[in-house]
Amino acid sequence: MPLARGALLLPGSMVAEIVPYSEPEPPPAMAPAWLRGEMCWRRQRLPLVAMEVFLNRDPVPAPTSSTRVVVLKTLTDKLDLPFYGVLASRMPRLVPIQPASVALAPDAPPRKRIAADVLFEGQRALIPDIEALEIGLWAVLPGV
Repeated sequence: MPLARGALLLPGSMVAEIVPYSEPEPPPAMAPAWLRGEMCWRRQRLPLVAMEVFLNRDPVPAPTSSTRVVVLKTLTDKLDLPFYGVLASRMPRLVPIQPASVALAPDAPPRKRIAADVLFEGQRALIPDIEALEIGLWAVLPGV
């Protein structure tokens, strides 16, 4: 999944749909900067996450006409919300991954909220700590 700078690797089984970006409603008061707000998706609320900010890497990128929302299925049972959205800088692609095609980045220091920093087909990608993200959503969204 492409970010403004860099890429994420996520299991394809988590992806429910990819939709065009639309301006979200503002987030709740006191929400962290990585929670960009909520949009309506299939008649339900969909919290939007800026992964660049969640991973403490970059400021929130300005959306463009290429920005997409990757709708992800929740993995933990803490959320009373089956889906949330992650902003992608452009259309993500599905790639088959073989164990031999992924290796830990040799110079990557351990970082909070990142499960692994890897090299995939010669390019660096991050595997986010999805459980930490979903627990963070649970902590800041009222009624979830």
